[in-house]
Amino acid sequence: MDTEEAKGKLFQFERALGAKRPLIPRTPLPVTPKQEQEMQAVQQMVECPRCHLVVDEFTHGWLKDPSSGWHTSLIPCPECSPSRIANRRRRDNELKLKKMFGGSNIPPRAIEEEWCFETLPPGTDPKAIHLMQSFAMGKSFRRVYLLGKYGHGKTGLAICAAREFMRRDEQVLYLSAREYFQKIRDNLFTKEMNGEPVNIVSLAHTVKVLILDDLGVEKPTDFVLERLYALVEERRNDPSLYTVITSNYSTEALAQRFLFNDRPLVEDDQPGFRVAERLNEDFMVIEVKGRKLRSGLDISKFGPSGK
Repeated sequence: MDTEEAKGKLFQFERALGAKRPLIPRTPLPVTPKQEQEMQAVQQMVECPRCHLVVDEFTHGWLKDPSSGWHTSLIPCPECSPSRIANRRRRDNELKLKKMFGGSNIPPRAIEEEWCFETLPPGTDPKAIHLMQSFAMGKSFRRVYLLGKYGHGKTGLAICAAREFMRRDEQVLYLSAREYFQKIRDNLFTKEMNGEPVNIVSLAHTVKVLILDDLGVEKPTDFVLERLYALVEERRNDPSLYTVITSNYSTEALAQRFLFNDRPLVEDDQPGFRVAERLNEDFMVIEVKGRKLRSGLDISKFGPSGK
């Protein structure tokens, strides 16, 4: 009989006699990093003073719904659920951002050139800069509709604000309006995360900071306007989210562009009007003025009058 077998026999004998501790000291097994993290997580768990359940960073307790009547139904505990739900959403969105875009999707040029409010080109509208800096501090309004003529710096202002949020480790997603609707059409259910579909719509609805650039360039269809309306509604009803939408159109011009002339002028038949109305009422409308910052072609030189 070898040594290990002898120790095993002795241990079985001790258990049969009811010994509380073995006569031969046993060497504790080494703790893996994963086990150490799990033990730390258990230590960090606390009891909620409202539901008296043990919760951690990503779980919350439940209470009986007082309106459920004779049958029992549960509702999330109002004391511990808000922060836990926000943490869970942040974790899920972080995985989606990495899976779908590799990050915030901000144009590489803006990252490489380190765009910020201090490096905006001379001639950028100073009033718009001040308002966007206030927005980026997160202490005033949470929804912005940036409008202005082509080449006046709307996208630059939006990206500078987004980078300020990123410095505070907030989740940011940049999408052009055309890209957003195209990705919905392309059906991103081909990309999966943990065996389940990754949905661009749920990500755009819930990410902390969303930049939707160049609204109005896409062709207005029922498909586009219904999804745009859902996006605006979801984000304006969540006070924890920040949203910037840029466009060359005023809200009135956008309503006109989104108008279906072959339908009655009632809200149920004109989803584009409802979108423009929400933007006008619930977003801080900032018109970017100043001079044109792009040295592009002069369109007046083209066409019959330019020959």
